[in-house]
Amino acid sequence: MGNIDRQIRDLKYRLERVQIIEQDGQKETITLGSTVVIEENAAAPEIYTLVGSAEADPEQGSISNESPLGRALLNRRIGEEVTVDSPDGLLRFRIVGIS
Repeated sequence: MGNIDRQIRDLKYRLERVQIIEQDGQKETITLGSTVVIEENAAAPEIYTLVGSAEADPEQGSISNESPLGRALLNRRIGEEVTVDSPDGLLRFRIVGIS
């Protein structure tokens, strides 16, 4: 029962602080709610939407703004390159689209 009470308190806390992010087409910089197209070397482009940690689901293309890639992408522009320190080493991505 204590676990359920804790989850209810957590949900109430989140609902009191919720912010609606409106999408309005092409953007100049990456912000929370942006959908980003990135390329790594000659690999196929990858598409991600930058969301808060509670909504993150990398398998569905939603990455947290608190993740290493999310932090690296914030406030960047099309054409910029970002470097991400991952368990596999440093990864370099080029930003090719933002919406």
